[in-house]
Amino acid sequence: MSPPETPAVITLVSSVMTSVSAASATVSWVAVTDTGGVPLTGYKVYTTMVSTGIITLAYDGTNMPEVRQTTITNLVLNQQYEIQLTAINLVESAMSSPLLIIAAGLPDSPGAISEAPNSRTGSSIGL
Repeated sequence: MSPPETPAVITLVSSVMTSVSAASATVSWVAVTDTGGVPLTGYKVYTTMVSTGIITLAYDGTNMPEVRQTTITNLVLNQQYEIQLTAINLVESAMSSPLLIIAAGLPDSPGAISEAPNSRTGSSIGL
């Protein structure tokens, strides 16, 4: 028996602002094909906040090998995160290559609204 193969790159499905200071990110992945000679028992997803280097177990899918998507909650808004995946049989594989995301925030507001002078079609608003 050996560890399962290192999973392929994890994919961002969506990133959503959940409050004025937090966001969530939904990620998915493809099942590993080399399980190390024994049945795969699941996957784990880890996040690393880039500014601090702190690694957190965001999802523990032990005993749920069929699950290949999860939503990571409580991400600090507008912070960069690396998201990595491992596969598990009796041991844990090496981490996948990191997916770099920025936790979703609001877009910048548009500039002031002003009237466009000398418009041929009447009044118009320029942004």
